[in-house]
Amino acid sequence: MQLAGGNVQRRQNPLVVLMAVFLFSWVCAAQNTSSPAQNNSASGEKSAPSNPAEKVPEISGNLGGCSVEVRVIDSAGKPVYAAQVSVHIRYGFGGFHRLDLQIGTNPDGLARFVGLTERARMPLSFYADYHGRETVVPVDLRQNCHQKQDAAIPDKPSPPPQE
Repeated sequence: MQLAGGNVQRRQNPLVVLMAVFLFSWVCAAQNTSSPAQNNSASGEKSAPSNPAEKVPEISGNLGGCSVEVRVIDSAGKPVYAAQVSVHIRYGFGGFHRLDLQIGTNPDGLARFVGLTERARMPLSFYADYHGRETVVPVDLRQNCHQKQDAAIPDKPSPPPQE
């Protein structure tokens, strides 16, 4: 394309530009990623244990500063791995705002809910479910903002609701 001043303007192929941006971002990400052993050996710190049993999964409601840690156990008192723990939170004026949170337990049977508010409609009902066996744990955050609760899963599945 010829301009008035006699200069030639060249248009870049959008595919070439896109590939260049992708390649640049990939190289930058590869440079920033290094193994934990390299990071810790340079700073002299010990690495955190990589055992998933020691990490408690947590989910945040981003509503306040309260927290609840639920430990799911069976009738013998042993921790239940991969149980689903959920809570339905109604908060705000008239309880018009709603939030559903759900998380699975680790091998120690633990799941943590953080960022909860004490101004929600109480008590909060935490439902623990494992292969159709369900239990409910009521929690009132107005009494204690940071709680630890046990949820005992029954031996037999819950019967279907009768209509």
